[in-house]
Amino acid sequence: MTDYVHPELRNIAGDLPEAKLAEIGNEVYDSWRYDEESRSGWMADHAQWLKIYYQQDKPINPPWNGSSSESLPLLAEACTQFQARAFKAMFPGRNIIKAIPVGKDDPKSLERAKRVGAHMSWQLMVKDKNYKRNKDRLLLSVPLHGSCFTKTYYDPIRKRNIVENVRAVDLVVPFGTGPRDVEDIERKTQTVYMSINRSRILKEAGYFIDEATPYIFKDRSKVDQAHDEVHGLSESHQDPNPPAMLLERHGLYDLDDDGIAEPYIVVVDAESKKVLRVAIRYETDELGKPSNWKEPVEYFSHYAYMENPDGFYGLGLGHLISQPNISVNKLLRQIVDAGTLANAGNHSGFISSHLAGIDGDEVEIKLGKFKKLPGSADDLNRGIWQFKFPGPQAALIQIMDLLMSRSDRLATVTEALTGQTEKVMQPTTILALIDQGLQVFSTVYERINGSWSSELEKVYALNYKHLDPVEYFAVLDVDGALRQYQVGREDYAPDLQILPVADPKMVTEQHRLAKAQAEWQFLSTNPL
Repeated sequence: MTDYVHPELRNIAGDLPEAKLAEIGNEVYDSWRYDEESRSGWMADHAQWLKIYYQQDKPINPPWNGSSSESLPLLAEACTQFQARAFKAMFPGRNIIKAIPVGKDDPKSLERAKRVGAHMSWQLMVKDKNYKRNKDRLLLSVPLHGSCFTKTYYDPIRKRNIVENVRAVDLVVPFGTGPRDVEDIERKTQTVYMSINRSRILKEAGYFIDEATPYIFKDRSKVDQAHDEVHGLSESHQDPNPPAMLLERHGLYDLDDDGIAEPYIVVVDAESKKVLRVAIRYETDELGKPSNWKEPVEYFSHYAYMENPDGFYGLGLGHLISQPNISVNKLLRQIVDAGTLANAGNHSGFISSHLAGIDGDEVEIKLGKFKKLPGSADDLNRGIWQFKFPGPQAALIQIMDLLMSRSDRLATVTEALTGQTEKVMQPTTILALIDQGLQVFSTVYERINGSWSSELEKVYALNYKHLDPVEYFAVLDVDGALRQYQVGREDYAPDLQILPVADPKMVTEQHRLAKAQAEWQFLSTNPL
């Protein structure tokens, strides 16, 4: 007797004719290539931003061999500052999730909501060892690239929920105009890299109908090439175990020939174009009866730094300050090169071949020594011509300062926010500057919080379907006491609202302390 598999997790590829599978495999591969080509310029921009972030962008036309290639880390500082503040605000403590009853809030519902919030916090922060680390990575990718995604699903092999980061470069969508939400795009393809051994395990478990094929990298993406270049990495052509590249298509297919395409997930091996898996992407009951009119189940949550009013991928600091960073780097190099010419160039020049006592084509001066030459000093002055480079111009420094100050405003990394004010100010004045400077950050973080809420709702729905009937867990309460809880699948009935505990408006410790002090004063004067 085989183990029960929920209809939404079954691989139905083995039930389809070979001709149909071949047709689907070719369609997935061809449309993926078309979609990739439609965003080639987008990929080139992101590759350039990576080089700027790692301070590896080089001058296009250097004035001489060995000239300045220095750069200022405006983009890196902006992304790091955002990541540090957002990560601290996102995880203020052990409990990161709260559940709110929808409708009547009787004591039983409130107790259940508290239990569910504690369980989900334990599930993601303790049971899942990579959840917090992946959010750390995501918060650094979002400001740089403008977009990052998470995919939330239940893994029947590992028997648990999975929340994994998906780079924007790895989620390919078709060309389109106007703002589009990830839920509304009917065709999206995730590129997944997997070892051949892992694909064999999935085949043995029935998740795939066949194992994958090693992928021969004909052309790596520009973003991956830029990443490898700045880190000094190169692909080995003698790798004995090259990985496979899979194309996981979330799209619509008419497999029952009724004239209406339904949502499915198709996994195709990119090298052989062979279909490895086909699964439904709509909700059913345990017997396989569809619900909600076969509405697509969305796996991806879109984290955007700024909403794009005219497209799909979000806008990030790469869009906003990469060009000012390039301009600042150019000015910095001109200043350094001008200083180099003033220092070394002014000690260079030409010597007349008619000067007596000087042999050879070049003369090297040894400091602290004098050399006797025949003739008068006037002959020496007339026979030597020295360069007179003026050095860096003050206007270049002023323009560079202007660009840097504007970039700092866009990136919200002003002096007050970085804790490095040059002037002595009153504490209230500094707090007011911080409050005003955090307006942009608070807005961005509130957007991140909304995406996080969408992701947590997906985890909640998966628990309702796949959680063990009874699960025991223990958490530390605020008072430090260890509490034992018991939660079951019925606790995740779809009548609770799931929200992060973090408050987008309380993004600094000073804000939290001020709020706590105000609450204490209110309660101390109004005990009832």
